[in-house]
Amino acid sequence: TFDSKVRRRPLWQVHAIFMNQRGYICLRRGQDVSRLPVQLPKLGVGSHMNLTIDLAHAVARFEVGRESEGVEGAAEIPFGTLFDDAPMSGQVRSGFFCAIVTGSATVKLD
Repeated sequence: TFDSKVRRRPLWQVHAIFMNQRGYICLRRGQDVSRLPVQLPKLGVGSHMNLTIDLAHAVARFEVGRESEGVEGAAEIPFGTLFDDAPMSGQVRSGFFCAIVTGSATVKLD
C-alpha cells in the first residue's frame, strides 16, 4: 500500500532498494548499504532506466537501455523478505517512489 502523505526521514533511517549510476542494485537498511549480486549496464548520457513495481508479489523489475538499442539489461528483485529484519517490519507497510537525479536527467512516470 502507499501512504497518504510523505513522512520525511533522514536518509540514514530509510529502508530502500535502488539502482546506482554504475548499475548496481543496492539495498539500504538505515545506515547499512549493501550491493545485491546484480549489476546492470551503467547509466550514462542517452540511457534510460525503467522501474516496475509489482506490489501484489513484492517484486521490483529494473530495466536499463538506450532508446536506439532497446533494453540492454534487466533484473527482477523480490523484495518481500529483504526488510524482514528492519525495525517495525511487522507493522503497516507503506512506500514511495523516489528518484535522485543530477545534471540534465529527467524523470517520467507512466
